[in-house]
Amino acid sequence: MRVLFPIGECTPLAKVGGLGDIGGSLSKALQQLGLTVEVIMPRYETVLSSGLVLEPAEFRFGVDWEGKHHLISVYTTVIPDSGVKVWLLENEEYLSRGPIHFGSSALDESRQGFNRFSFFNLCIVEFLKKYREEYQVIHAHDWHTGLLFPLLKMSGIKIPTLFTVHNMYYQGCWDKSCLEDIRSLIEPYLYSSPRSGEQDKVNFLAQGLGLADAINTVSPTYAKEVLTPEFGEGLSPVILGRPDGIAGILNGIDLDFFNPATDSFIAKNYNVASWREGKNANKQAVCRELGWDESNVALAVMVARLGVQKGVEIVLEAFEHLLERPWRLVILGIGDDYQEKLLTQFNRHHHGRFMGIARFDEPLAHRLYAAGDFFLAPSRFEPCGLTQMIAMRYGALPIARATGGFLDTIQDGIDGFLFNNYSSEDLAVQLDRALGIYRHDSNLYQAMVGGAMGRDFSWDDSAEKYAEVYRSLV
Repeated sequence: MRVLFPIGECTPLAKVGGLGDIGGSLSKALQQLGLTVEVIMPRYETVLSSGLVLEPAEFRFGVDWEGKHHLISVYTTVIPDSGVKVWLLENEEYLSRGPIHFGSSALDESRQGFNRFSFFNLCIVEFLKKYREEYQVIHAHDWHTGLLFPLLKMSGIKIPTLFTVHNMYYQGCWDKSCLEDIRSLIEPYLYSSPRSGEQDKVNFLAQGLGLADAINTVSPTYAKEVLTPEFGEGLSPVILGRPDGIAGILNGIDLDFFNPATDSFIAKNYNVASWREGKNANKQAVCRELGWDESNVALAVMVARLGVQKGVEIVLEAFEHLLERPWRLVILGIGDDYQEKLLTQFNRHHHGRFMGIARFDEPLAHRLYAAGDFFLAPSRFEPCGLTQMIAMRYGALPIARATGGFLDTIQDGIDGFLFNNYSSEDLAVQLDRALGIYRHDSNLYQAMVGGAMGRDFSWDDSAEKYAEVYRSLV
């Protein structure tokens, strides 16, 4: 079976958040099952710095948009150690210039964001006009690919489709007037958003949820949560209106890439038998890297996109609640300007105990996972979460809110810590509990670390579940 994989991000070519990790690792896992998976994505600027060789394809094609005819160049490459082919679509005006997202976050409801991903979906349709007989399934991801579904219907391309929503919060919503050239053609095929005030708008996420042949999200718990007003972000009626509902298939991680025993980014490799020495060496190396005195006090780390979802503000409040405790905190992330400024302020006020680093830095993220005793993940909501799985693989115990995928991956008091209410007070209680175990109950702490590192977060089971969905569609 040959599957086309339209997606907005894919490691190691382009990554803003967890979507990029999934693009690279899920496609690899499906390929290992014997499927032929081919990713299709824009040739962003960042692709050129990936180190991968791009081969020009033997064809180009044109797309009409904003009153002009645009030429699309096509390149191919292969995700390392996977056999997964990637089709890269290049157009300097819309696809290949500037950052992946033009807004301050993956929400990106700028006109540039609309043009980029509308154009990308139009390009996929033109690509499929040439290759429609080659693919048995289209597996598209998140709002970036939502417009593809009405475009497929408009174009008469009948390939079975699966749409995976990775986060209901990011929807991609614009006035229909932005559709300009194609509005009169596509409007009969658009799915009407049930959200208040969106009668004259096109909601990309709603298109995928309403028009795909099958839909899923990325954890069993989140699949239940999105049916409710609290987590459905105004689109739960779309899902509730589908007779087949929505499946919840838990994400996994690439165990080869995230492996403390072989990770070339960290100071000392280790495994479940040698984690004490390994984590201590990595902690001291990170302290030196940050300009701190070496210390054995507990180190909590957080690697997250800075925004409304991830809970950075309550982490900072909890940090100040627990200043009398001997511990340190490092936050690594990029995104919201206000939260980046907060990190800068805390750097000044808590030098030597706190470090906020506002950038995307994959190697440093690995070093923090390896150095950290605890990993903070107090999200308002969490469709699945990958960082807690990575942290557990590296022996950093997660302290997370009991929501979404955290409930499917963390066992409170066994391999991590969970709290219910989204508040700095509740987070501080669990932090204090964790710090107490670290200082006063080494047997329990060591058992929890061993349990966390022993969890299997591979893609094996989940990839098979996706393959089952594909088979049901054809």
